[in-house]
Amino acid sequence: MDLRTTIAYNILKDRLKTIERYTQHADEIQQRQLLELLRKASYTEWGNKHGYKYIRHYEEYKNLFPVRNYDEIKDDVMRMIKGEKDVLWRGTCRWFAKSSGTTSDKSKFLPVTQDILHHCHYQGGKDTVALYLENHPQSRFFSGKGLILGGSHSPSALNAHAHCGDLSAVLLQNLNPLVNLIRVPGKQNQSHCPKHLPRERQQSLRRTLLDVGFNKSDFSLYREGILDRCVAQLGSFLPWRNQFHSLPGRV
Repeated sequence: MDLRTTIAYNILKDRLKTIERYTQHADEIQQRQLLELLRKASYTEWGNKHGYKYIRHYEEYKNLFPVRNYDEIKDDVMRMIKGEKDVLWRGTCRWFAKSSGTTSDKSKFLPVTQDILHHCHYQGGKDTVALYLENHPQSRFFSGKGLILGGSHSPSALNAHAHCGDLSAVLLQNLNPLVNLIRVPGKQNQSHCPKHLPRERQQSLRRTLLDVGFNKSDFSLYREGILDRCVAQLGSFLPWRNQFHSLPGRV
């Protein structure tokens, strides 16, 4: 490993022991996790209404709360978008993942809280990197820029302080500033609408890219840009054909 990757690995490797525990005590850990989530949610309007603080076991929770559809919580989600706090989750929520093509609505707005960002999505990303570096000790993962792509996002028309977009875009918008230092496109140049991709593509392809985090459809567009640029500058893509066909997202 290079120096920067070694430093990152030493910071992340303590998580490997915790990850190993997941494989050995999965049921126990999930039971504790459920009770912790119920404890936090018990201070919300929804949790108070449904007596979350009295639930002690998974079976009890399962029997009391059947699976619900979006329509049953839609009004509460809209209240969260308008800025109300402690509705479905503690505090206020400023970001919402937008899902289209639903059965009853054109779009669903799914709350993306700070808790789920940091304790689920970002923690999962760090754990993935830790596992990768553990299994690839020769890696130079952090020695160059990483290409990280997401979907589209735009301010929600429902409230000036609430934003919505594809989940991948919401994650990118809330990344730790340190991550923004080692990725392309940079946050200041980030515009995930397809009409802006050609300009971003030119900026990104001038950098050295050593790792890829991607939304598959967006990565396909960047991959096409890589091919176009190589052909334009080198006259032939044949020497890199095998590597190109092995890229993630290749279909």
